[in-house]
Amino acid sequence: MVDKKTAAIAALCVITILCARAQESNRLKGELLELEDDYENLARVRTSLEEGYIELRTEKEDLESEHSTLETDYFTLQREYESLTEEIDAYLDSYRTLTEDYESLTEELDTYLDSYRILKQDYDELNALFEAGEAIAESSEWITEDERLKVTSKLIPDMWDSYLSGYTVRVTIENIGDEPMDT
Repeated sequence: MVDKKTAAIAALCVITILCARAQESNRLKGELLELEDDYENLARVRTSLEEGYIELRTEKEDLESEHSTLETDYFTLQREYESLTEEIDAYLDSYRTLTEDYESLTEELDTYLDSYRILKQDYDELNALFEAGEAIAESSEWITEDERLKVTSKLIPDMWDSYLSGYTVRVTIENIGDEPMDT
């Protein structure tokens, strides 16, 4: 049989081992509780990340949709820009044509104004000559001695190529008396 001392030592060893195992078990339970807490925290973080991922995916889809809309708008605006550019080019061509026409008409107007000035000057000279001729013609009026006739002579200037070439004399006889004129 086993002596009591050995049995006591063996029992003590078993108790020590059981205590050590109990302590180890308690330590492992503590670690297990910590791991469970860590797992729950990780689960919460994972849930939060999944929710964030879902939000990000939704936001990505919204951004992709918005990007598609913006691309469509961009292409529409680009076509409108090209159309407006073509219209502007057409207007610029029209403007250039109108500017050339305007310059041509301005030159033509200047030519007409120069011609007008020359014609006006010639007219003024001719008119002065004509008025001088009229003054002479109107001054030649008389009444006959028997006071029956009024004789008027007009001197009409003859113009050739805007120059005075001579005069035509026009004589008018008017009966101013009471008796009829015999022919």
